[in-house]
Amino acid sequence: MNWLNIISRVIFITLLIAHTGCANSTQEAEIASVMGKLKDTDPGVRKSAAEALGNIGKNSDCSIQALLKMVNDPHPEVRYAAAVSLGTIGSENDTAVLELIKLSKSTDKTSRAYAVYALGCSGAGVADVIPTLLEALNDENRDVRMYAAQALGNFNPDVSHIIPQLTFILLDSNKSHRESAAEALGCIGLHSVEAEKALIQAFGDENPHVRYSAVIALEKIKCDTSVSVPIFISALHDEIWYVRSSAAQILGKMGKQAENAVPALICAIKDEEWYVRSSAAHAMASIVTNPQTVIPELIAILQDEDPYIRKYAIFALACLGQNAKESIPAIISALHDEDSMVRISAADALGKIGTDNMDTIIALMAASKDENSDVRFKIANVLRKCNNYPTGNSF
Repeated sequence: MNWLNIISRVIFITLLIAHTGCANSTQEAEIASVMGKLKDTDPGVRKSAAEALGNIGKNSDCSIQALLKMVNDPHPEVRYAAAVSLGTIGSENDTAVLELIKLSKSTDKTSRAYAVYALGCSGAGVADVIPTLLEALNDENRDVRMYAAQALGNFNPDVSHIIPQLTFILLDSNKSHRESAAEALGCIGLHSVEAEKALIQAFGDENPHVRYSAVIALEKIKCDTSVSVPIFISALHDEIWYVRSSAAQILGKMGKQAENAVPALICAIKDEEWYVRSSAAHAMASIVTNPQTVIPELIAILQDEDPYIRKYAIFALACLGQNAKESIPAIISALHDEDSMVRISAADALGKIGTDNMDTIIALMAASKDENSDVRFKIANVLRKCNNYPTGNSF
């Protein structure tokens, strides 16, 4: 197909999206023109047409019916555009909302998912859509449940009355239902003693997905730190890595309020999963108020037999930046580590901590002849940024 023709059609439809102030007769003609583009063989044109109908077809039942068909389009971006447009129309047209509610009960899981997503975008009355969204939380399909939880969050704070119902679902025998309830509480983001207690209890759930959703939700409902910090510290020891990693990230976001978590985060730098180690190192940099209290422990970790753990101990020191200058001698020693990735991390850390230190410059210059080209490249880049590095050197 001629690309120039495709681009011109997309531009034409885009101009229609912007042109919404026309008279009714002109608008009807525009709608008819756009609806013709919904049958185009190019998905980009169909997507643009679906988006246009969301802007110019708010009072057109024909537009609604056409978009409902496009929710089943074979191309995912077209389906998404059609769903969003239906949600946009639903903010001003009750017919669209009713059709989406019907579509949410389709036998096709994709249609149900996009219908639920669109309901969340519709801005429809809470009484009209909440029963449908609550039902969708129990859907067999993960995407439908996820969109339902997110949609409920879009109606905050008008859905505070369903929090007791969601906490009850957290006790359901079906693990997927429990996960969706926790996710919905997080998306709604309203704090209540009832929600807090239910989510804390969910930390003991046998299913890791439920525990993960509870970790995320507990952060979003903004519990008092005296309650939440101990829970997140406990989650650092969860058997599932993504629960541990999420807990570390959340503690990092809490900053100095989570200072009690520092000992646990130091232990997490020795975690078997690299993502947890990285999250813990980043978190410590945000939390620590007195770096001198943790630097000795991080330096000690540099003697660990696992090179990945040594690497992330150096990374944690680098995250402390200029506050970790007392670690420079230990990091300089790491320039001679047997593992090349540790040597690279050491060079990078010295660049962040000690570029104004002549000992650092000398050590980096001495290590610039490393047998590993990646190490040499890293050292060269660090030295070029050093204020005291003598110019004219090459590697």
